[in-house]
Formats: sequence, structure tokens, C-alpha cells
Amino acid sequence: MNHSNEDINNINDIDKLKELLIECQENSKKHLELLEKVVSTAKLNNKGEILDVSTAYESLTGYSKKEILGSKVDMPTGIEKIIGDATNEILEGELEQINKDGKTSWVKSVLVPMHDDAGNKIGNMNVLFDISDKKKFELMAIKDSLTNLYNRRHFDDILNREIQRAKRDKKILAFTILDVDNFKKYNDCYGHMQGDKVLIAVGKLLNDSIHRSSDYAFRLGGEEFGIIFSEDKMEQALPFVESIRANLEALNLEHSLNDNVKVITASFGLLVVDFKEDDVDRNGFYSMADHALYKAKDSGRNKVVLHANEEDDLDFF
Repeated sequence: MNHSNEDINNINDIDKLKELLIECQENSKKHLELLEKVVSTAKLNNKGEILDVSTAYESLTGYSKKEILGSKVDMPTGIEKIIGDATNEILEGELEQINKDGKTSWVKSVLVPMHDDAGNKIGNMNVLFDISDKKKFELMAIKDSLTNLYNRRHFDDILNREIQRAKRDKKILAFTILDVDNFKKYNDCYGHMQGDKVLIAVGKLLNDSIHRSSDYAFRLGGEEFGIIFSEDKMEQALPFVESIRANLEALNLEHSLNDNVKVITASFGLLVVDFKEDDVDRNGFYSMADHALYKAKDSGRNKVVLHANEEDDLDFF
């Protein structure tokens, strides 16, 4: 059977096309394998159950595919609510993730809805990006490097936010400001390195004393600290702050120049506002608590003074 030159050329073209197709398939496979290794993805059904995950997702979370498949997404924290709210829109947010080893990291989570051929939503593709380093830099900007408490800049932001929240919800909001007693004398006697250790100890005590997500401890500057906290009842605030004062004294950190007690103590000014009945702005919040602190120091130190919110009345404890 004789073939024309045109037939031979056609055969060669088909062979080249096959070769190109095979090359494209191999490249696509390599690209998919690369994406599998570097992009953290989890395929979820409408119930939030995991149907499949990438190799990168396993590395990011510490869980193997075998451990994850069929389970409900419980990482990152809060993802189930986002999935429940998802419709046909792409949703994204920054979430704290708990890994298998118990360590936490931060991820940017993007939920992309998946649909069948008929256009029905059948689940979501959850794409995660590790932003832990970004969060570390953000924390550095709002944390005090010595005590690891929030700094003064963040205090201003949080106070504004918490006042607005308390106004909206008609809740009780409290603020205590404290100053380590005779701290300049301490530094002069024991040295600044020991002074830093005292500040670190005070910071740890404050941080260990707060338990609600709406409670915040700050180093406001030098030996001055503050706590913004919520209470269910007005009368609960004073015992809480008094317990911190007593616990600080009970640390028995030597301070031979601190009046009669001879250990590290602090004076506290306390303001408690029930936004069902009162309305105090940011400047008023700080100035009234600071005024109560001044009275605590002026009347002998190592005590809590409560601003009564009635003219300039003060209660001493």
C-alpha cells in the first residue's frame, strides 16, 4: 500500500501531537505534585467533614491524612462557625490553629465553595496559609518586651474597644491602675537588673490573675501597670483587685526601703462603671482611676482605693 507524502506528514503530526499531550500530562502531574506539597488544602463537605487533604496540610497541622479523613474540622479554632455561615461566597479570616503537638500557630483561612454540575453547593475547599511569623511581628508591636504584657499603645486601642462594647451590651467594665511602691528607692538600692526582675514578677502575677477572654493586663510605663476587666456584679471588682494586692505582697520580694512592710507592694486605683446607668469616656476612665491611685499612694500606699463615681468621692480599702 502506497502512502502519499501528505499522509506521511499527517502521521508525523499526530505522533508529535501525542508526544506533546504526554509531555503536558507529565508537566501537569508535576505541577499538581508540587502544589500538593506546598499548598495546604482540605476538601470539606457541607457538614464540615474532611474528605481529603494535601500533603502540605498534613505538615502544617501535624496530623496524617489517615487521622484526619472523615473527621470534622476542629482546626483552626472557630472554623466550623465559618463553614456554617458559608453560602456561595469566598470567605477568609485569620484564625489560631491548634496542631497535633498542642502548639498553636496562626493561619489565614480561605473557604472556597465547591459545586456539582447542577450548581448545587457540595462543600468547601479550605486553603490555609501559615502567617505565624506575621502574627509574631504584630505581637511585638503591642507587647512590652520585658514583661510580655500588652503595652501602652495597645491599652489605648483596647480601652476604646471595651468601652464601646460595654456601652452596647450595657455591661460592667472595670479598670485598675497600679504603681509599685517606692520603686525608685528599690532601683537605687538593689540595682536596675533586680528592678527588672521585680517588674517581670509583677507582670506574671497580673497575667496569672486574669482568666476571662475580655480581661487584659498592661504595662503602662515604668513601674505602672493596669488591668481592664469585666465583672457580672459591681461588688465583685474590689475583692478581685484586693486579691492581686495581697498576692503581690505575699510574694515576699525583699524591699528594705519600702516603709514598714519591707517587701515589694503596690498601690491601686480602681474604677468600676455599670454602663446600664453611667457613661464614661476613655479620658474619664483613665483619669478617675489615676486619681484613685494618687489617693492610695498619698494615704500610705499598699492599698486599693475605689473611685465611687459620685463627684470625686473615694472609698479606701
